Amino acid sequence: MTPPGDVHSTQPLRLVDQRTMERIFEITDAAGISREAVRVALAGEGAGRIDRFGGGILEIVVPASGPLAPFLERLAVTLSG
Repeated sequence: MTPPGDVHSTQPLRLVDQRTMERIFEITDAAGISREAVRVALAGEGAGRIDRFGGGILEIVVPASGPLAPFLERLAVTLSG
């Protein structure tokens, strides 16, 4: 895997924009999670991650590439279970 920001990378870097944040917050709001407990990395990485930490903190890293919809569906399912 090429490190983020590597000038030799052939894969574009996905940056989290306002629309993506809105979509993430729609899912976390519906799950009853405070927006202050949600951490979202500003750049995508690999296939994406959803991690829970102590104190109710939820860390979300979107996928580096590909369609975002399947990841958002996985996020919704993870938080509903």
